Amino acid sequence: MAFKANLGVRYEDTDVSSYSIEIPVTGFNWITPLEMSKIRSENQVSSELSGNYTNTLPSLNLSLEISDDLVARFSYGTTIARSSIDAMFPATSLNNHFSGGPFRASQGNPSLLPYESDNIDLSLEWYYGEGSYVSAGYYSKDVDNYIGLGEENRVIEGPNGPLTDPSVNPRGTCPEGSVASPNPDCVSQAGDPAIAWEVTTPINQGDTTVDGWELNIQHMFGDSGFGAIANYTTVDSSDNYDIHSLDNDFAVTGLSDSANLVAFYEKDQFSIRIAYNWRDDFLLKGGSEPIFTEAYSQIDLSANYDINDSVSVFIDGINITDESTRRHGRFTNQIVDYEEYGARYNIGIRAKF
Repeated sequence: MAFKANLGVRYEDTDVSSYSIEIPVTGFNWITPLEMSKIRSENQVSSELSGNYTNTLPSLNLSLEISDDLVARFSYGTTIARSSIDAMFPATSLNNHFSGGPFRASQGNPSLLPYESDNIDLSLEWYYGEGSYVSAGYYSKDVDNYIGLGEENRVIEGPNGPLTDPSVNPRGTCPEGSVASPNPDCVSQAGDPAIAWEVTTPINQGDTTVDGWELNIQHMFGDSGFGAIANYTTVDSSDNYDIHSLDNDFAVTGLSDSANLVAFYEKDQFSIRIAYNWRDDFLLKGGSEPIFTEAYSQIDLSANYDINDSVSVFIDGINITDESTRRHGRFTNQIVDYEEYGARYNIGIRAKF
């Protein structure tokens, strides 16, 4: 039985520097019983934060040809995935500031460590015919430095000191005025109580486990040129979002089962392919106000004709049945958004010289 192996290691040293420029908030203008608009400084300010981390990433890949048509594979490796850019902005965003609260803000964290995952993959592949095979694989990912949301209550400093709440001790006939013409009595003053903000910051929260199965089949119908592909992937995590709990800061986003079913014809100069793609519902955003993307499917179509060895024409149809995307909050009747992009077609010519 033929046995193959390759192994390696990669070392990375990363420096992060995050810089932002903003016009800071100096206080609030109490306009209506609920609304307090921001009062901004006339001058810009800059802020900069930095971070550093190193990673040693080994990898090992093994394959064993049990017979001429049966192959077993094993791989182990450590990989990293850095956080999104917007999670590292040092600027503070004041998101909610209503009279009487809540007062919520958010700030990035350039010191975030990347996701680090220890990955194990096992698979068995049976090549039972020319161009035809069946495979089953199991994967497991132990993810460390998982990035979630942390929250702390603190006072936020403006250019002139702590941001204060003019609605706590009303003066004169407040609330009144407008954004363009504020009433001086309704504007934040140094003697007003300092606002205690709920500040949300991305943080490294610990570890989690993601695992699942990958099932695949590809079958060619003799020399006819016709073929079909089907696959199904399951995914599960040890940290799922519980819609009946308010303690869900550590819930994995973006995980869902998926499947594809493809029929195709490829022979001589012509090829055509039609694919049904499905993805189950998944958590898009966690925290106290979650967003879920509902199960979605679409059908895509592509065709290609080679005029000669250098020139070909093609047509691609994406989402040809005009499917839509729906997202909801904690419960399915709490719709957040509904998107329709319609079908999209591309027609073109390719040439190589």
